[in-house]
Amino acid sequence: MVFAGCSKESTKQSQTEPEEFYLQNVPQTRSVLYVDSFRTNVLGNIFKEDSLLNFCRVHEFTAINLYTIGPILRSDITVKAQLNDFVGKAHICGLKVNFAAVSSTGVNDIGTYCANYSNKPDGIITEYEFWNNDKQSGLPNSFDTFKTIVNAMTIVHNTYPSISRNAYVSIFKDKKDSNRTSSSIIQYLINNCETIFLVNYYTNAYDLRPLFQTKLHDVTKEAKSLHKVANIIVLFNVHRDTTGPDLTPDIYNYFSTQGHNHPFKHAYNNLMRQYENVVDVNYDGLSMKGYAIFRYSDARAARP
Repeated sequence: MVFAGCSKESTKQSQTEPEEFYLQNVPQTRSVLYVDSFRTNVLGNIFKEDSLLNFCRVHEFTAINLYTIGPILRSDITVKAQLNDFVGKAHICGLKVNFAAVSSTGVNDIGTYCANYSNKPDGIITEYEFWNNDKQSGLPNSFDTFKTIVNAMTIVHNTYPSISRNAYVSIFKDKKDSNRTSSSIIQYLINNCETIFLVNYYTNAYDLRPLFQTKLHDVTKEAKSLHKVANIIVLFNVHRDTTGPDLTPDIYNYFSTQGHNHPFKHAYNNLMRQYENVVDVNYDGLSMKGYAIFRYSDARAARP
């Protein structure tokens, strides 16, 4: 069966990421799209599902990170069956699928889903911001809570080794415990997660900004101390309303067909050209795997 969002070429592409993909100096790039409101705006609507898959094909995304997975897994069997069908359809289209989780309970729910459905996710990605206050209570989040989420992810990973552990991170600070060092946080991430999605929400984020370069330097230092290589995905934000000299991640106009009309991959390629000019990429302790775009609704508005 060939779905509307797929082509023969994209179906062949489902055999992605051979073993050599994970080795250094192989010019393959992961491109990941965050899908917001997946439960309410996409899942179960065949037209919208195929439209999403076609958008990924046209704009050369190789993976999707799905939001609102928790409500889906707490829904009835019909909705969970729809999720299973969609994951299968995405795999046929050559896309890897990651489920976003905000709590250890959410990860446990993903584990239960995996035990009961054939079309499993390719990865789980954290959505808990240990560097921020909780949005509802206003109380500081904790890295210890984040660790419980990763520990739950590890249990799922150990049961299903093909399901990777991925961390979304902005800054390496524990909001609740100011005495916890950034070194210990970074080392934990390197030791317990296959990939770090590193926030690059700055003005003109397609250029290598000093604050992002500092983040990369910090990860490099800890990776070298562990004699390991950290896998990094650069996370771009297509559009946000916040403002400030170094807090405005609005590169919407850079991507927009009504603006500078750059494909999504151009931001990453431009960033990497600048990055390679300031480091020795063979000895920096990092493996730059590619980029992610936050988020589908804004990306689609920029590049229909």
